[in-house]
Amino acid sequence: MLIASDREESGDGPVKSSARKIFHFAGYQFQLAIATAGDGCLADKAVRRILACAGAAKFRDHHEQIVEDTLREVYAKYVWPAEERDSDRQFELIIGICNVANQQQLLYRSVEEILWPQTGFAVAGSGEQLATCFLERLYEDTLTIQEAMRLMGFVCRETKNATSGCGLETEMVALATEAGPTRTLAADSEHSTPSRILERILETSICGRSFQRTRGKSKINPSRWRFERNDGLAVRSCSSLEGLFVENFANRYADRI
Repeated sequence: MLIASDREESGDGPVKSSARKIFHFAGYQFQLAIATAGDGCLADKAVRRILACAGAAKFRDHHEQIVEDTLREVYAKYVWPAEERDSDRQFELIIGICNVANQQQLLYRSVEEILWPQTGFAVAGSGEQLATCFLERLYEDTLTIQEAMRLMGFVCRETKNATSGCGLETEMVALATEAGPTRTLAADSEHSTPSRILERILETSICGRSFQRTRGKSKINPSRWRFERNDGLAVRSCSSLEGLFVENFANRYADRI
């Protein structure tokens, strides 16, 4: 299991700082990693409380209830009362747990005080829409940790380039059922992009056929792209996200495929 995040934290002014957004813990026969998004102060407070509970003997088997109780306490004290003052203190957590005892891997996304189990991958934060767009096309449950790191290096880099509020280094924590958690921190220049990732992006986009027909041309006009449902009942233009998605990558990477 791999947890990845950018490290940009923006304050009230124009200055951006690099901040840790992934925290991990190795307990008795389990490993835990938590990534934060949203209000950094409150997210960090919630994480510290969760990690303080992670050392308890019952955490491995009862983590869902323990985490939800902790999140409920934080929201009840700091978030819900602030909503009456129109103050936005929302935050989200992505939580990964590897149970060494039974080889089980669990992935959650928090929705206020609720833990929402996820399958395959989970995304949160300001880059959620674009990162999801990538991962829906590129994620496979057969990826090795090394392949997943290359993929997430690409996804994080491109999402940071196109999304405000995401930036600076990419941080990753790998959870394994045998070894302990391992952390890596790298600049975007250190993440290479295998050509098969680029080809998969363009060919699996909803406008992939348009890309194939215009392959080799210097520019591709997203205004001409259309998406037809399999049942043939609906035709719509590509969304602005899809237009940005395919135009950007076709023009930047087509000559490398």
